[in-house]
Amino acid sequence: VTLAVGGLIYYAAEIQMEVVSENSSDIGAGDYQIIRVDDASRIEWSVTNHASEWPRSISTNLGFDWPTDIDAAFVHSNDKLYIFSENQYYRVSNPSYDLAIDFVGEIGVDGWANVPSNLDGALLHSNGKAYFFKGDKYYRYVDGDVDKVGTIGADGWDGIPSNIDGVLLTAAEHVHFFKDDEVWRYQD
Repeated sequence: VTLAVGGLIYYAAEIQMEVVSENSSDIGAGDYQIIRVDDASRIEWSVTNHASEWPRSISTNLGFDWPTDIDAAFVHSNDKLYIFSENQYYRVSNPSYDLAIDFVGEIGVDGWANVPSNLDGALLHSNGKAYFFKGDKYYRYVDGDVDKVGTIGADGWDGIPSNIDGVLLTAAEHVHFFKDDEVWRYQD
């Protein structure tokens, strides 16, 4: 989960997420946020600059309405945080200031038309399009609907494995895919 523009790494075995983001309104440019969710009730937020002493920490309790199993999450270009869990999605409208979930809907029914449930990963790419990954397929989402369903490696995302564990778009606009103990860095 990110409180600024960033991406997500989700480690299913550890039920843990880390997010790295840059240029948050809450921290100085060049600093990074590292956010770790150890379970669905607590978030630990640390702020650091690469050359600085190790960061101050802020702990916040998450509400009971947060999902316990998170498949994917990203901050959309509308500055809202979207969390995907099984067949539902959760929206946080002001993630920089408040972690309260203000909407819960069913994927494909209440929003995110033609996006599959039980995702392997998702990201908002620097090209402004959202990409969802499931199995050996990717779903490109533009203007309120999926405009392309492709096969990973056959017609997009060459060299990336299927059934990924997570995906992260870094501030340097590199996309990292995670599967088991391996990482693939993807550049356009």
